[in-house]
Amino acid sequence: MRVGDGVLHVADLDPGQVAKIPFQVNSVGLPMALNVVADNDASGIPTSLKTIPINIISVPAGAKFKVDGTDAGITPKTVNLQVGTHTLEFSKEGYTTGSTPVEVTDDELPGGSITFELGGLAADTVELRNGTVLLGDVISLSMSSIVVRVDGIDKTYDRNQINKIMLVQRVTSQQPAATPVTTLQQK
Repeated sequence: MRVGDGVLHVADLDPGQVAKIPFQVNSVGLPMALNVVADNDASGIPTSLKTIPINIISVPAGAKFKVDGTDAGITPKTVNLQVGTHTLEFSKEGYTTGSTPVEVTDDELPGGSITFELGGLAADTVELRNGTVLLGDVISLSMSSIVVRVDGIDKTYDRNQINKIMLVQRVTSQQPAATPVTTLQQK
């Protein structure tokens, strides 16, 4: 005959992982049995094992992404996330890498999506044939050479050394003309 019920919250355990946790039970008289069971959803699946399919989308598409530090593929892609908090990391050549936390609750319904917009780089990217990647400003480009400013120092490279160039769109703003400040003199 069941005469009591309680909740024991255990966090940060993966499925199948074992931990010793001290807890105290009070009863009137000698208990016949004590059972500890996982919370189950309506279909009988333990909520700690439940996964929710979520569409992962990036702007622009084609970004590599990781879930909790593990490679998960290239966007757009549907992944199954377990109940809990996860970290999604995105990267794509020519864009700033980024990450976002995601919380999946046990009452989530399938069919959701997450869209992450990657930021652009503030510098041009020049990849040399030897694998070196330069981040800086392309100052000039001709049929035979390229001048790249990296950390304030201009360097000239032969065009045959260049494997790939990715230029960042620059937004220039027109500065208003400076007007001289006149002061009024008192008489």
